[in-house]
Amino acid sequence: MFFNRKHSKLSIATLLLSLLISGLNAQPWVEGLDLNDPSVTFYQVQQNFDQYWGNRPIERGKGWKQYKRWEDFMAPRVFPT
Repeated sequence: MFFNRKHSKLSIATLLLSLLISGLNAQPWVEGLDLNDPSVTFYQVQQNFDQYWGNRPIERGKGWKQYKRWEDFMAPRVFPT
């Protein structure tokens, strides 16, 4: 037999994992920023976030709280320059 039961379970698990991962998207406020680019500053990220959320209500599960935690952690660690 070409595939045994172990390979079959592994194939199904791999397929399910790839389907789940393909459905993940970045936060919409990150669009236009390459966060892997070292020239992108904390203040650019902060400005994008503030522009996106400026007139929207805060919703659960949209990344607002996680960003605010990150911002609170990073703000004292960066300089304006």
